[in-house]
Amino acid sequence: MKFNHLLPRHLAEGTCKNLSKVHRWKPVRINAMQGNYMSISFICKRCKERAGNFITVEQYQLHAEKLERESEI
Repeated sequence: MKFNHLLPRHLAEGTCKNLSKVHRWKPVRINAMQGNYMSISFICKRCKERAGNFITVEQYQLHAEKLERESEI
């Protein structure tokens, strides 16, 4: 499952350096942060590049089941 929609546009539409394919981001770590935000760390399944993003708790609740199932919690 792709989670590109949870990242900023430049990361979501970015390409793997050696493969010239769009990144396929997978969540690897989810942390609660102050101010009703969640921090999510991602890794590209294809090139192993890492990225992260902060989302609101409301956004997280919409995707919580899928994020937790796919992440390595």
